[in-house]
Amino acid sequence: MKVATIAHLTGVRGRLRSVDDTAAKAVHGVRQIVKLDDAVAVVADHMGAAKKGLAALKIEWDDGPNATLSTADIVRDIEAASSGSGAIARKEGDFERASPAPLRASRPSTGCRSSRTPPWSR
Repeated sequence: MKVATIAHLTGVRGRLRSVDDTAAKAVHGVRQIVKLDDAVAVVADHMGAAKKGLAALKIEWDDGPNATLSTADIVRDIEAASSGSGAIARKEGDFERASPAPLRASRPSTGCRSSRTPPWSR
């Protein structure tokens, strides 16, 4: 039986740029290095050799078009997309006339707690 360890790209739409597997092939028990578009696997006789072989690889990733993407970029794009009016799939009735008072979320009072309230909701 053979085992394998895998190193894969953590981003989206990136690729494997290069792998120097010379040191990994020198580890006793390593049988094969498998290179894919977004991952590298080390196949070995046992888990110890597979882990040592994976650690010995010198992997260079191409992070692709999302390499510089940040949370701020995503938030900005979502805000821009949600600033316009959405598509109306179906319109029935008159919402303004049916609910003259502004709608607000109902929230239970925080001063009143039951002893049966689950601890994660306190």
